[in-house]
Amino acid sequence: MRPPSTRSLPLFAAQGLREEFIQLHGPLPDYHAWLNGLPDEPRLWLLQRDHFRDAALLGEKLRAPTDPLARHLREQLEPATASALETSRGSRPLGDSSLEALVNDLNRVVTGGKAIYHPDRFQSVPLSAQTRALTTAQLQGKPLEILNRLLLEEAFPDAIAKVWDTLPGVYALLHTRPRAALCLSGGGIRSATFGLGVLQGLARQGVLGHFDYLSTVSGGGFIGSWLSSWIHHAGSPQEVFQALENQSALPTVPEPEPLQHLRRFSNYLTPKLGLVSGDTWTLVGTYLRNLLLNWVVFLPLLIALLAVPRLCVSVLRLPARPWALPVLLIAGFVLAGWAIAYGAMQRPSLAESLRKGSPFWARHGDQMSFLLYGFTPLWLATGCLTTFWAWLPGVTPQLPPWWTFAAGGPCLHLCGWLCGVVLLKRATLLEGGAVVLTGAVGGLLLWFVAREAFTNLSASPGLELYACFAGPAFLTVFLVTATIFIGLASWHTTDADREWWARMGGWILLGLFVWAIFSSLVLFGPPGLLALPPLLASLGGLPGLFTLWAASSGRTPSNKTEAVNLGWKGRMLDWGITLAAPLFVLFAVALLSLGTSGLLRLWPALRGAGHLALVHQTPVWISAGLVVGATLFGLVMSWLININKFSLHSLYRNRLIRAYLGASNPRRDPNPFTGFDPKDNLRLFQLAGQRPLHVINMALNVVSDDNLAWQQRKAETFTASALHAGNYRLGYRRAREYAQNERLEGLSLGSAITISGASASPNQGYHSSPLVAFLMTLFNVRLGAWLGNPGPAGNATYTQSAPRNAALHVAKEALGLTDDASAYVYLSDGAHFENLGLYEMVLRRCHYIVVSDADSDPDCSLEDLGNAIRKIRIDLGVPLEMTHFDIHSRKA
Repeated sequence: MRPPSTRSLPLFAAQGLREEFIQLHGPLPDYHAWLNGLPDEPRLWLLQRDHFRDAALLGEKLRAPTDPLARHLREQLEPATASALETSRGSRPLGDSSLEALVNDLNRVVTGGKAIYHPDRFQSVPLSAQTRALTTAQLQGKPLEILNRLLLEEAFPDAIAKVWDTLPGVYALLHTRPRAALCLSGGGIRSATFGLGVLQGLARQGVLGHFDYLSTVSGGGFIGSWLSSWIHHAGSPQEVFQALENQSALPTVPEPEPLQHLRRFSNYLTPKLGLVSGDTWTLVGTYLRNLLLNWVVFLPLLIALLAVPRLCVSVLRLPARPWALPVLLIAGFVLAGWAIAYGAMQRPSLAESLRKGSPFWARHGDQMSFLLYGFTPLWLATGCLTTFWAWLPGVTPQLPPWWTFAAGGPCLHLCGWLCGVVLLKRATLLEGGAVVLTGAVGGLLLWFVAREAFTNLSASPGLELYACFAGPAFLTVFLVTATIFIGLASWHTTDADREWWARMGGWILLGLFVWAIFSSLVLFGPPGLLALPPLLASLGGLPGLFTLWAASSGRTPSNKTEAVNLGWKGRMLDWGITLAAPLFVLFAVALLSLGTSGLLRLWPALRGAGHLALVHQTPVWISAGLVVGATLFGLVMSWLININKFSLHSLYRNRLIRAYLGASNPRRDPNPFTGFDPKDNLRLFQLAGQRPLHVINMALNVVSDDNLAWQQRKAETFTASALHAGNYRLGYRRAREYAQNERLEGLSLGSAITISGASASPNQGYHSSPLVAFLMTLFNVRLGAWLGNPGPAGNATYTQSAPRNAALHVAKEALGLTDDASAYVYLSDGAHFENLGLYEMVLRRCHYIVVSDADSDPDCSLEDLGNAIRKIRIDLGVPLEMTHFDIHSRKA
């Protein structure tokens, strides 16, 4: 597939909405007439910061020394703004406050009562004929302000956007043509069937043809795609609406073929029911095939991860080399000192000193930088020093006395602290004393733990226990030492410093607990599993099956409030998943570790050994070979296997296409054996020019996003239409270019409605749970899809239909690490964000919106409507008020 240009940028929301306006209503009005027809308030022709297409380019143009217009505008700026503009060159762009000041100063020029135009200033500016004609008129007030805005736009076309290229401007344009939208909600096959009745009823009332938009979610998208496909093949929406409207007076006169087709495929997954049906066993066989192919990618990588604690044991058993001990000791001291220096100089109270002393480190104070420059060196130091201690008895029987630890601790702590002092050029005697004292305390604590906690490292299980807990013990001593230092230095540190150190300590605590639990499960889980009664051990998979059933059944509550509203059954189901998911993960890790031991027993020297004996006796080259070999095998397989094609997504998509898109294909020629016809599917761009404009709602999962306001929803909106795919935050890509297939054709209608109905996915918006995500990925319960990011992060990937590096994205899916800042995004059921399709129609400022809510709501609590109203108010700033509403909760 041809990669896109890295210069390709997404369309902004305003541009996307304007192109939809053109499709629905024809060419745009005359720009000058439209501007002058804007209401007096708000004055949309005044500049805003987001009107600058390229602030750096505008600054460059305004600094041009010989340009008479630039010189005139510079003279109108406030001195502080002019000074900031002059110094904003190259890598020093205008800051936020300077940009705001520039906007205010230019608006003062626009509204100052004087025309910017003078022949000398605009002699090299190609003005439009209409604008040039206005320069000769005697204008004042609003017309003069609009002329000045036009002059700025035409003088700097690449730097200042037109008014209707901005979101407020587009909204003003949209309000000139009131539009209507029909929303068909999610709810699976139930909502699709209900939606068909809604379409027929609206057609019989003669109003279906008045809708400009058709907004669908999940099952509503199934029937919506059926309608869009029928209109495409018929060539005229009126012909389709008339067929839906007419009812036959005679029972012998058949319904239109698209309706008959829907009835034939009402069981769309397995049209022919029964235990011996070919459709049933095709479904089972396809699932097992896809599961096996996903395991070919997933399990080798998981086995490689589980082999890491084994490799640690093998390394610790290596014969000690005298030359290796000083290398390990020096490396451990350097790495630990590095981590201490990073923690000392990054505290917030020293931010200004750090900016002056080391701009590089001042730019690397975020969380990812901490993990790279602070957390990772500390763990590497832990590995070096614990390996040194394990190998030491093999070189000398005399272990170091207590005073070496008491001296080494202060040296280590002082060296790290002094590195920060050198960079910051700042030190206090009291803080230095606290460093020495706490270093001595930490050294003595470490000596006590090393002498008393780990006494027998030559035999099993002593060495295995050391591999599991030596690192966490070292880090615990580090944290205790840091805690004492924070207390002693509290007179010279701030609350912000203590919060920074607390967050650092939190990450270290997380790391040591994860390692202790994970390595213990790998090394000691199999003996525990074998010690269970056979019947109990054989039932270990039941929690996983229960979790998969509950997570994909649609019966799990989306939040704690809903769990309470569902009563004791909802709470029991919620608690059941909370307990079952971690139980099965524990069982699965222990079982895979046991299976790895069985694999290693194929080596003659290890044949017949018990699990712990095998772990203890495995040579380091076998352990390392297992880690490297399994990793390479998994990575190669992930490069060869398309994770979108071999999830449940493709199985689901093919059957939805056959049932809903095949219904209106007049030249349908299905394969006589499978019943599928590839020509049933359409590309989204083929629907361009149709009314209503079909907008398919999906959810872009952001389970690991840093936006704290989205901790509950864990998803954002994503839409696909005949024109665009994307969302208003990230931007849009043209439907013809987005997620292209081998023939360079964009996203298909079948794929879009399948993703929109991907209710069973590891990442499910506000339904997401890391452990449930892991289980659903492991068992390939994955209806969603990985596609290129429509935003700037996807400039090089938005044309691709699947990521090449499947292993990375399967891991992100399993661990709940989806976000909107990566090159690829994970899309799933639109109901995981908003289930009515109402959100996007309010974004488009539709004046009349009809919503069909066919989701399961036995108590009539209208949770989906409340969710939509809340998100619309928070995200779009539009309050929705129900003035006449006669639907009430049955529990009220």
